[in-house]
Amino acid sequence: MTDEALEAKLFANAATKLSRRRHAEPDWAAIHRELKRKHVTLSILWDEYIEGEPQGYRYSRFCELYRSWEAKLSVTMRQTHGRYARILRALGGVQLLILDDWGLEPLDAAARHDLLEILEERYGRRSTIITSQIPVDKWHDLIGDPTYADAILDRIVHNAHRINLTGHSLRRARTSKASKE
Repeated sequence: MTDEALEAKLFANAATKLSRRRHAEPDWAAIHRELKRKHVTLSILWDEYIEGEPQGYRYSRFCELYRSWEAKLSVTMRQTHGRYARILRALGGVQLLILDDWGLEPLDAAARHDLLEILEERYGRRSTIITSQIPVDKWHDLIGDPTYADAILDRIVHNAHRINLTGHSLRRARTSKASKE
């Protein structure tokens, strides 16, 4: 079963659920995903919602309900404070992101989520260089959660150009050369 088919079965009534006020309930998860895109605002999404549901929520109630829904997300999933969100956006937008010595420690839940968010933002748009002493076939275990590991590695490995280096470390050669002088 494809992800789209599973999502359709799980959330078949998400956009048509009626609230106590008899308004069609928006698909808040879809709205949340759309807001991550550049130049997308709640106002634009409300315009699309009200076009499809003319008797739907007015703009102020729509915004209030979205903020209420968003507040229910776990703290590690939302990370709404300004500085943190700006850092994630900045990492997603740089032309070349270099993750040096990646995988020295296993990822915790927050780090897994953040890495996936950054890679998702960059996927197909920006370049990422990852250096690691850990073989790629061990990365799945380092990431921890199998679902996150599959998603992260899917975004890293499939469009990658791999360069496997062998031999002695150049740092060791430089250190021994410097000590002799």
